[in-house]
Amino acid sequence: MKKTNLLLPLGLLGAAAAYLYFRNKKAAGENLRFEPVDIAIDSARSRSSLWTRLYYNVKINLINAEPANVNVKNVMLNATANGRPLGTLTSSQAFTVPAKGNQVIGLQTSISTLGAAATIINVIRKREPLNVNINGYIDTDLGRVVINFDKAVKIL
Repeated sequence: MKKTNLLLPLGLLGAAAAYLYFRNKKAAGENLRFEPVDIAIDSARSRSSLWTRLYYNVKINLINAEPANVNVKNVMLNATANGRPLGTLTSSQAFTVPAKGNQVIGLQTSISTLGAAATIINVIRKREPLNVNINGYIDTDLGRVVINFDKAVKIL
């Protein structure tokens, strides 16, 4: 008789713990933040294409301020500058952004040299800032995080 009296409180505690766990996981996925860290041209790959394409490596920092890990399954981001495509940044490598921590990941992409040159010439000619937009999504273990990052970069 005492075992059945003990099972009810233990069951309630287990249900409450599961509820808190999934609530924290959901908040972590919804509040995952994205910050660009570094962009570097891959000279060896660009040279091997005779500079008709610029290959570059992009590092982004994923920041998780919540008390639960975020398991990332897939990253799909599109980069544009003044409305012209710069490239697609993708990763299908699974990784974890730790609770109350961050994870820097590297992505690779390329752009047509002529397209990049046309964008830069327009920016210089019009003396306008370069408006860079990165949008897309990050798939996590509890859903999709939509990314839309804008930054105006003054060239001159």
